[in-house]
Amino acid sequence: MFPLRKNDPKRTAQSKLSKYNLYKEALSKDFFCCCGYCGTHHVYYGSGKCFHIDHFAPKSKFKHLENEYSNLVYSCPTCNIAKSNDWCGNNESESIRNGIGYIEPCDIQYSEAFYRDSSGKIRYKEGNSAAKYMFDKLKFGLRRHEILWLADYFYELVPRISRKLQETPESNPLHGELKSLLLDVIEQMDKYRQLQREL
Repeated sequence: MFPLRKNDPKRTAQSKLSKYNLYKEALSKDFFCCCGYCGTHHVYYGSGKCFHIDHFAPKSKFKHLENEYSNLVYSCPTCNIAKSNDWCGNNESESIRNGIGYIEPCDIQYSEAFYRDSSGKIRYKEGNSAAKYMFDKLKFGLRRHEILWLADYFYELVPRISRKLQETPESNPLHGELKSLLLDVIEQMDKYRQLQREL
């Protein structure tokens, strides 16, 4: 089991700006260059040029929150378009109503509600109806989420393990462990290549 996102986003205090799109750079930093919802790095969308700014409580329903930094989420186009202006509550602070709705991505509950399995598929905590709602609405079951996670997994692990393996003498018991880890990563890499072909 892996966390959905590598880092949990935290919005920093920002001076009030006249337009929400002026916050994009600050959001990128606060969200570690990743979608606040699915955790996809913006490098897969032109390094942020094509990333969106989502209004957690939709601006179409709550116009006064349009330029409020506390209501903005750095978002990939897939999640932002899927969420659109959907809102289950009766007011801006009611993001979940009758157990369904949206968990705020900067809330600790978000990281507790979602995780990834050993193949990188996004999963939600059993019994969490709001997480299930988000999973379905934001299309977290799309294969692209798994594939992009696997890409990151390999890019980070293969070189690190290879370097450590080269630095470790064969007589060291750690050598066998590193070799086993490397083989595991290569196996995951094969899954990734297969998924790529199926896209």
